[in-house]
Amino acid sequence: MSLLGWGKASWIISLLFIPFLTPLINVVTQGPTTAQRDAQRYTAMRAQQDDYGRNLAARADPTAQIKLAHDPLPSGTIAQAEFDAITSKALAWPEGFRP
Repeated sequence: MSLLGWGKASWIISLLFIPFLTPLINVVTQGPTTAQRDAQRYTAMRAQQDDYGRNLAARADPTAQIKLAHDPLPSGTIAQAEFDAITSKALAWPEGFRP
């Protein structure tokens, strides 16, 4: 059976618009929750970045490193030589940086 004029035209129009219909249906049905999911992802990502920044700053602080190493020193958990090595490493210039 062959399609006549209107049948052929409607077939071509449906072929053109069906690919655009699927994303439109997705936006209509999933749109309201998309913003909520994006906000949750953003909040989680921001918390991870803040934690990373705090951890990085804590590791970069020589005073905190020396205090952390000094706490187990009196109990004998670490030796004086280990404490001296940690202290010298904490107070050393960053690699590749000399004033």
